[in-house]
This record gives sequence, structure tokens and C-alpha cells, in this order.
Amino acid sequence: MISDGFAIIYDLQDAHTWRQAHTDRRLWGRRFCQHYVLDEDHLLIVFMPGGERWQLWEAHRKRWILGQDLERRAA
Repeated sequence: MISDGFAIIYDLQDAHTWRQAHTDRRLWGRRFCQHYVLDEDHLLIVFMPGGERWQLWEAHRKRWILGQDLERRAA
């Protein structure tokens, strides 16, 4: 269950997407990410909130991560 967080599935067959998954994880903070290997080529990253103190900053990071994701889908 994702409570106030979000998740993204990354297709690791594409080298750019693999780098983007790593960048997104670092941007959000490794402590607040959970990783699930779905199969040989797909990774699910769950981005969990860090608490009330981080809400404003997380809103910015979420827009950056999801904005980048939308740009990748359009390409």
C-alpha cells in the first residue's frame, strides 16, 4: 500500500531509463525509496513520504520526478 507516496515502473532495457531511475532515487532520497524487481527488465520504485517536515520539499521533488517521467513518455 502506498500512503501519500507514489510509484514508478522503470523499463531497464533502455540505458537512459536505467540512469533516470538512479537519478530519481537519489533525488527523492534512498532512505525513503523501496525497490522491487518485477522481472529481468523492470524495476518498481516506491517513493514514500518522509513526514510532515518534508512535505513542501517533497512536493517540488515529486514534480521534478514526474515531470521528467512525462517528458520520457512523450519522447
